[in-house]
Amino acid sequence: MATPLRKRLMWDFKRLQKDPPVGISGAPQDNSIMHWNALIFGSDDSPWDGVYADGSICLDILQNQWSPIYDVAAILTSIQYSLCYVTQTLIRQQTRRLQGCSVRTSESITGK
Repeated sequence: MATPLRKRLMWDFKRLQKDPPVGISGAPQDNSIMHWNALIFGSDDSPWDGVYADGSICLDILQNQWSPIYDVAAILTSIQYSLCYVTQTLIRQQTRRLQGCSVRTSESITGK
């Protein structure tokens, strides 16, 4: 007998198959609708091969901001966004560091 949770997950799975977000695929494991595998493509310049070594992730909607309004596609999209956002932030920080280094080098050469 299907519980409301299992029905919801089956609905999410059917919806994810019908209209998947760009760069995301996911499906329950063969024997359990409660355990899923997902593939999330990020930007080409992403340093992330995974999340944590053990596969866990820290995302507020999976922790203290959980609401039943989130479906599987929304959760996977949030993970994808988080990984891309972190990548963009790291690139901006590195660019600022390099620009600062360039200015300091220029000042030391010219004496200005």
